[in-house]
Amino acid sequence: MTQILKMLFIIKPSKKLAFGLSIEDIESLLGIMAGWHAMLQQFGQASTRNSQTHFFTSWTSAGVDKDCKNMRCPGFQKTSTNITPGDVISPVSDINGNKLSITLRLFKDKSTGDWHIHYGFNGAPKPVGYVPKSLLPGLIDKPVEIIFGGYVYHRKPQPSSPMGSGIDPIKGKAASFSSLKLIDEDGNDHAVNTDLPLRVDNPFYGITNINIVSDGRWLLLLWGA
Repeated sequence: MTQILKMLFIIKPSKKLAFGLSIEDIESLLGIMAGWHAMLQQFGQASTRNSQTHFFTSWTSAGVDKDCKNMRCPGFQKTSTNITPGDVISPVSDINGNKLSITLRLFKDKSTGDWHIHYGFNGAPKPVGYVPKSLLPGLIDKPVEIIFGGYVYHRKPQPSSPMGSGIDPIKGKAASFSSLKLIDEDGNDHAVNTDLPLRVDNPFYGITNINIVSDGRWLLLLWGA
């Protein structure tokens, strides 16, 4: 099964902040994820560039480093000559100005069983690369969990970082997911037009239900401070 996700983003730098979509086998903790993040630790010493928003990919498999983001671990096969996991996303949205978006597509190739990632900045997603099926045996021919969401991480006693734009979602200026679709193994897409089960570890941030916006087509999932 495959998914298409379009996400508007308005963010501030944080210690560890990530949003995206993932396909996981919860029992074995195997999975693959793609999205955007801001992680100073991921890119070494703090600097203006390191605190920016980056496109990222990640995969986790039994017996492998649990933080295989971007090109850190062998296994991810990059096929694009223009896009590399870890690239800076620039410019980003302005709370009171232009709203920019990235489009993500994460799917299993029916003929090979490999997991492919496509990415687009303000446009249609293009192939980036894939994770061979041999690295994700827990995702082969068995039920998986599909997750749209994000997380913020910080060490105590430091205060928690803002999520998304840091603005309450009811004000209409929070970061958002939109145009969520699930695509089955035969390539048929299925729009998500009802609320999805919600999982919140700590209820510090706001989130809305999935709503139809004024054009009658987009479905939004917002989060904020």
